[in-house]
Amino acid sequence: MGIDYTDPQEGAINKTEGNLQIIACAGSGKTEVISRRIAEIVGHGTKPRNILAFTFTEKAAEELKLRIRDHLEDLCPENSDIGEMFIGTIHSFCFDLLRDLKPKYRGYEPLDEHKRILFLSDNYWNSKLHHFDDRKYRTIEKFTRSTDVVRQEMIDPDNLSGDFKEAYERYEELLEENRYLDFSSMIYKVVKLMKNDEEFFEEVRSRYQYITVDEYQDINPLQEELIRLISGEDGNLCVVGDDDQSIYQWRGTNVENILTFSERYKDVDSIKLEKNFRSTEGIIDTASEEVKENSNRLEKEMKYYKDGNLSYDEGDMYSVFFDEMDDEIDFIINKIQEFKGTEFTNNKGETFTLDYRDFAIFFRSVRTSGREFIDALRENDIPYIVKGAGELFNQNIVNLAIHSMAYIAGFDYEDNTNEEILRNLYSSEFNGEFEKFFENLEIEKETFEEDDYIFLQEEYFRLINYMRSSGGEFTEAQLYNLGKLSQAITDFVTVKGKIKVRDIKYFLGFIKGHGEGQYEEGGQEDPTKINAVKVMTIHRAKGLEFPVVFMPNLVGGRFPSGASARNWYIDESLFDKERYQGNLEDERRLFYVALTRSQKYLFLSGCEDIPQLSRSKSPSPFFKEVPKKYCLENPVDDPTDRKETEEELQERLKTFPTSYSELRFYDRCPYDYKLRYIYGFNPKIVMALGYGRAVHNILNIIHTRFQNRAPTEKEIEDIVENNFYLRYAPDKKEEQFQENVEDIVKNYAEGFSGDFSLTLNTEKEFEFSMGNALISGSIDLVKKLDEDGNLEGIEIVDFKNKEESEMATDYEKQLKLYAIAALNSLDLNPQRATVHHLDDNSNSNVVIEEDELEKTEKEVKNEVRKIMHRDFPKMPSKDKCSDCDFKYICEKSKQN
Repeated sequence: MGIDYTDPQEGAINKTEGNLQIIACAGSGKTEVISRRIAEIVGHGTKPRNILAFTFTEKAAEELKLRIRDHLEDLCPENSDIGEMFIGTIHSFCFDLLRDLKPKYRGYEPLDEHKRILFLSDNYWNSKLHHFDDRKYRTIEKFTRSTDVVRQEMIDPDNLSGDFKEAYERYEELLEENRYLDFSSMIYKVVKLMKNDEEFFEEVRSRYQYITVDEYQDINPLQEELIRLISGEDGNLCVVGDDDQSIYQWRGTNVENILTFSERYKDVDSIKLEKNFRSTEGIIDTASEEVKENSNRLEKEMKYYKDGNLSYDEGDMYSVFFDEMDDEIDFIINKIQEFKGTEFTNNKGETFTLDYRDFAIFFRSVRTSGREFIDALRENDIPYIVKGAGELFNQNIVNLAIHSMAYIAGFDYEDNTNEEILRNLYSSEFNGEFEKFFENLEIEKETFEEDDYIFLQEEYFRLINYMRSSGGEFTEAQLYNLGKLSQAITDFVTVKGKIKVRDIKYFLGFIKGHGEGQYEEGGQEDPTKINAVKVMTIHRAKGLEFPVVFMPNLVGGRFPSGASARNWYIDESLFDKERYQGNLEDERRLFYVALTRSQKYLFLSGCEDIPQLSRSKSPSPFFKEVPKKYCLENPVDDPTDRKETEEELQERLKTFPTSYSELRFYDRCPYDYKLRYIYGFNPKIVMALGYGRAVHNILNIIHTRFQNRAPTEKEIEDIVENNFYLRYAPDKKEEQFQENVEDIVKNYAEGFSGDFSLTLNTEKEFEFSMGNALISGSIDLVKKLDEDGNLEGIEIVDFKNKEESEMATDYEKQLKLYAIAALNSLDLNPQRATVHHLDDNSNSNVVIEEDELEKTEKEVKNEVRKIMHRDFPKMPSKDKCSDCDFKYICEKSKQN
């Protein structure tokens, strides 16, 4: 690929056997080294399925996958896809592993943090949490924090005591009864299985021969135990990290893991990547001097890349403490406007014009320090995205929706839901007819009885329709935030299940007790919304880089944080409490991470007079520590003449992750796709939700378990009884669905009994690149074409029940994509593609000739290009609009 690696990078890439510790300074090209090293391992003949790579985030996983593919195209172009290699977070790996090796978990669902809080709220008495003398949601959050510590520290539950022990044991039972796994329980269960189930242990050990762990400094004890169990002390384990960038101690991470790695594993080679390819010497020297104030760190020296395109110019860096906040804000706004439109060349040799997307503003806490700065961006018409503030429920459009929901259900939100508050909120968002809007609310209210069952999401969409019909078109910002509220409603309904009107009060309680401060504004994850200033916490900035970085509000008490001590329901003798609390060195590491995100421009600032504080503030100790060699200390004009350009916004599109399941909505109606995946609106949850997934799970189980013969009727009945589960259906309805599934599976096993001996794979996952698209999915069944196991050709099969057949706009396209995946990702040769219709036990064949696959590939590339260019026309028709999930929102709907 023509990359000139440094000697340490070359050494790390070529060290493919044994244990390896890579200490990677900020900007040292660790992702490049990791990806090339993994590609080399594949190039040496290792199968991708035998390689495991852990990343800290899914976004980091996507970047690593892309890089590995690029290197594989260079090393072995005939087989350049990653196939079955796992690259992702530790908890997602454990969830996949449980479902793969323990079939009962295929019917389990993950509980993210919001849903876990809701689950415990819904089971507050059942889980014995009412025994704790505190407010409900404060108790729940303290309990979840304590539960995670028990698992992360591998504390024996028998050593717990009192009310917490009882509540912990009951919580574990409730998770099992309701078929849920929270994130820490996924890892905890795998670790227990590795220790107690010899067959499970041997399968995992033999499958994963090469393990890479990125961001190793942020691993907690439970994750470390998992890594040790998979790799062994003398395996092929590569850990990559930087102790200076360990910033998640409050999550239980232990920096000692990386500090003592060579003492705990055998024959460790340690390589330091010290050359920073990201930043100028001004940034590098400033950050290096700052972090040297810490004593508990590995010895290393971050070095400037002298042969790069980036160099320090006077005026690149400022360190200014203002008297007034208005002056600090004006300084930042002026610098954004001043540098926007100037030419910038990074160390990759890419020259472009600085635009809003190239600016970032970091805060220790956006919630406590960012409001005035965000307001200033809005007032100056500077587009921005906020991450880490939890500001959703501070948006007027969202509060209008919530108060409207409360009003029609006959409840108060914040004790002040009335016509006046509704009028004020409506007037702040629309120049429309409030009387018309309020009249619709009154009519809706009259139709409600507190014991009526409702689809909460559908009622919410009706409220949005009332806003639109009385107030006109929504702005993009309004739709992003309304879409985010739709996701919060789904979180609630997912856990609560069947909803009555009176249950709306519990949703309001969830928002007040937990949601405020936890749900972000909408639009942050929109892959097409790329040109905006990023406003975020430093924790959210980890792993990112920007040409221009601002760090305002650097005052004592805010950075380092003056946060109060955390507490738990666990006896403090059972774990190292101090590690979770953090200290000054932890805060300095966080400051160092922020400094090293900058490629060239860095503006450090604070002010003495902060409006909401009564006392004047002094500069942060870190602000004082920063060496001033490169920083201008007064807000003087930029002494360097910058080259201005007038180029249009250049396209910098990265790989776009998607699937057929998502793209089919674009085929159906591009605006449906926009509402669903860009704005984030969720469809209503119906009682049959999960039926198709449950059927697929059972078919997966029987094909996995019976590979030489078809199962008997009794065996099918037992499998269905143990594995069929519908979360949202009443008991009687679930029984009917279960009987129906038994009949379907029995008919299938009888009619296609010969297929069981031809089974090659079930639920075969894939991921492959197609232009800008990174397409993932899962093939229901991969069959051999003859009894002799000849793999000259295979057949791919997709199961469809009646509901799926009705929803699919073109499952021929789906099978063609799967055929492309089999060729490009799985190194298989598909000769036949079949749709099996479960309702009538029949097959339909799909043509997968080369010209058909080329046509499909061209269509998909074109669709992705349109999505990335925000091309979402409305395509109304009576047939499509009548069963559209969002017919109440879309003003072009034929149903309105």
